[in-house]
Amino acid sequence: MPGEIYKTRMAIVIPFSLAVITLFTLWIISLLTSPLPYERLVIGALFFVAFFFFLETFFRNFVISSEGLVIRKFFRSKKLKWEEITHLGLLVLDRKAFALLTTTKGFHILSNNLSNFSEILRRIKEGLGDEKVDAQVASFIEHPLINNRPVRSAWLVVVITVAIIALRVYSL
Repeated sequence: MPGEIYKTRMAIVIPFSLAVITLFTLWIISLLTSPLPYERLVIGALFFVAFFFFLETFFRNFVISSEGLVIRKFFRSKKLKWEEITHLGLLVLDRKAFALLTTTKGFHILSNNLSNFSEILRRIKEGLGDEKVDAQVASFIEHPLINNRPVRSAWLVVVITVAIIALRVYSL
């Protein structure tokens, strides 16, 4: 099922990957220098949780073709034919937007953290037809919102962990 592939925005992936790298560095430093076992445990747990979410974010993609959609996540994939999708709705909360795909087998949620989110909605709307799509979706396609909070949060984590690493290294 070849088609257009949409992934998580690189503006989110890049700082998130740097945050994971800095957490890993901080964990290694704590393993080598910290006499406190709980510090190693907490930083290691934070690193592994962040690493799992990074893998989930990095491998998530969305493929749209003439046959339907494929939602791929880390080690999971779900194929949806156009006939299986019964409704496309949209929920907007501040700058965050969620598309709700209701199908005959359940539902799937997409967020505007995907690249070209309004283009994804436009392509789904074309595949489904206007009768299965909320009016709010058409309005969103015309006036899309971009949520930059995850980007700012990831950069904040990078800055904080780099500061902690600098303090740890220079205090040795």
